[in-house]
Amino acid sequence: VRQAETEADNAKRNLANLMGINVDTELVLTDKMRADAVNISLDQLLGSISNRHDIKLNIAQTELAGKRRTAENLKIFVPTFSASQNFGPVVNRIGENRYNDLGGFKASVYWNIGDMLPSSENRRRATAFKDAYNKLLVEREKLIRDAEAEIRNLVHVIDNCRFEMENSVETLRLAEDYFNLVSAEHRRGSKTNVELNYATTQRNQAKKDNLNSKYRYVSSLIDLEYATSQSLF
Repeated sequence: VRQAETEADNAKRNLANLMGINVDTELVLTDKMRADAVNISLDQLLGSISNRHDIKLNIAQTELAGKRRTAENLKIFVPTFSASQNFGPVVNRIGENRYNDLGGFKASVYWNIGDMLPSSENRRRATAFKDAYNKLLVEREKLIRDAEAEIRNLVHVIDNCRFEMENSVETLRLAEDYFNLVSAEHRRGSKTNVELNYATTQRNQAKKDNLNSKYRYVSSLIDLEYATSQSLF
């Protein structure tokens, strides 16, 4: 009995964790589970694949690497400007109200040829950022391919779970009808205890199968939500 209670407590904790709530939350379990069918569009899910957290992170890293590469290239080719002006005031004769400037203005523009060489530090950094940028693009293509394969597989699993759930509902209905028929005849004395126990076992198994199919369906939807980073139900 203690082992069964421990397993039940662990199952409740796992269910709470799956639902995204505190594992210490007290859950009251019943023999019913709501699992409404959700209409899923594969094309829509694949079209919004860029909402995945890993792909969004890759996009941000790629943009950052591109900006750094551009900045390093600008450092190489943007010239340096300098300007200066010297003043040389002259004392005028008494009575003259003029100002003579014998100084000069100088401006220069120059490029650092060394920064343009492949072996320069700027060029090496620019090349490193370019390689990182291209590597991130390749990684993004792989992330998208893997995500598409994962989503297609999950949608296929969900379709199977939904079909299984719908079949379990019909099986449970037949098991309930059979149990009610046997129970009524048992009360009239035309059915034995063995037949009643068999009908009861069949009904309980049908209930269990129905709950399991609902659980697998909901779990598959949660997996798809995690894979697409969007709410489905």
